[in-house]
Amino acid sequence: MADASEQQARRLLLMTLALEEAVVREAWPETDSLFAQRERLIGQLEKTPLSAAAIRVIGEVKRVDDRIAAILTSGKAAVQSELQSGTRGRKAAKAYSQNTAISSLDKAS
Repeated sequence: MADASEQQARRLLLMTLALEEAVVREAWPETDSLFAQRERLIGQLEKTPLSAAAIRVIGEVKRVDDRIAAILTSGKAAVQSELQSGTRGRKAAKAYSQNTAISSLDKAS
């Protein structure tokens, strides 16, 4: 039978897997809630002596955390790319409209 620290570690693993799923789905309100719940559980685990079994489960949690970090980093890069593309698009449109205005003034002269 699992000891108390292993049970808590398993709850942390399940919560972390749920968090990973929420991040993949980009369900941000759910993600925020899961992060908060997870932090409380981690706080409880920090006060508990950990068994060898709990430490192994926490190793699994770490692997899931690494995957979550990779997903978030990838998403951040995609958002930055979209923002840069949007900025370039606005600059091009502005330059085009300025050139069009200058061109129409030249034709009017």
